[in-house]
Amino acid sequence: NNTITAVKSIKKQHLVEVRSMANPPAVVKLALESICLLLGENASDWKSIRAVIMRENFINSIVSNFSTEDITDDVREKMKSRYLSNPDYNFEKVNRASMACGPMVKWAIAQVE
Repeated sequence: NNTITAVKSIKKQHLVEVRSMANPPAVVKLALESICLLLGENASDWKSIRAVIMRENFINSIVSNFSTEDITDDVREKMKSRYLSNPDYNFEKVNRASMACGPMVKWAIAQVE
C-alpha cells in the first residue's frame, strides 16, 4: 500500500515542525483531527491533538497497528461529512501547509474510500 509507504517516509523534522506549532494552519488542524478520529482518539482541540502526535509511537500507530476493518460506520460517516467533503481536505493543500500531514491525509482518504 503506497499510502503506508508515504506515511513511513515522513521526515522526522517535518513531524517535529508540526509538533512545535503553537497555532497551526486550519488545514493542518483539519488533517490531524481526521487522523485522530481514525485512530479512535477523541481529540478535537489543538492541545489534545498535539498530545497524540507527540507520542513516540504515533507514526507506528498508523503504519503498523491500524486496521481498515476496524473503522466503524459512524467514523466512516464522520470522515465523509467532516473531512472528505471539505474542499481543503486534499493532499496538495495540506501538504503545502505541512509535509508531514500531506501523506497522512492521503492515507486517511484511502482508508475511507
